[in-house]
Amino acid sequence: EKGKQMKKNINQKPSKHLMITIILLFFSFCLGTYVWIHHQTLIETEKQITHHHKRLENQSINLQAIQKQLHQNQNELKKESPTQNNEFIEKLQTQLQPPLETLPTLSKPNNEEESLFQPTDPQKFLSFQQLIGFKEEFQAVEGFLNYFKNKENYQGIGEVESPLGILMYGVPGTGKTTLARTLAKETSNLPFFEVSSSLFSQKYKGLAPQMVKDLFAAARAAAEKNNGAIIFLDECETIFTDLGTLEAD
Repeated sequence: EKGKQMKKNINQKPSKHLMITIILLFFSFCLGTYVWIHHQTLIETEKQITHHHKRLENQSINLQAIQKQLHQNQNELKKESPTQNNEFIEKLQTQLQPPLETLPTLSKPNNEEESLFQPTDPQKFLSFQQLIGFKEEFQAVEGFLNYFKNKENYQGIGEVESPLGILMYGVPGTGKTTLARTLAKETSNLPFFEVSSSLFSQKYKGLAPQMVKDLFAAARAAAEKNNGAIIFLDECETIFTDLGTLEAD
């Protein structure tokens, strides 16, 4: 029995040594693979650094050549007469500066054909008699309409401020736009400027104020010809934009 146990121990020892050898070989293989990959990465990085270094050297040489040429040109200009220099400068100004007529503009409110905002003829809108519902709304705007139709009745009665506008609020689809169009028709067919406020939500600072200025300039021009005008800003909540989200241009 002792002999059998000794044979078992002898048979078990080679198997343990074999496992250790396999583990060491596997670890050596992984380590060698990592070193090889890392070495290839370093070689590629060195190639890129060398390429960029040569490129920078070439750019530096070109820059020096340009500076030298500019210096020579300056010396040649100094040698010429002042009149020739002035003629040369005037020629450059005429070539580099285009006429003012060719510069693009956002809009020209004085010219209705080129204005970004054009009024709509309210004659095609529905009247109050053609609408169904809006009973409470009619009562709310009755005084507004009475002022526009009978302004002479409000003269000489003290310091009474004229109504400047109406704020309509409610969920989409409740008839705010329809009511505004009907008001335009009932107020002696005044020019009606219907503008979506999302148009003023521009990315760059300065564009939205200029567009608002152009809108009111166009409305004033139409009001002078028709004794009044109406501006309807749809979805006005989009105007209230955080200035921090805008970019300078």
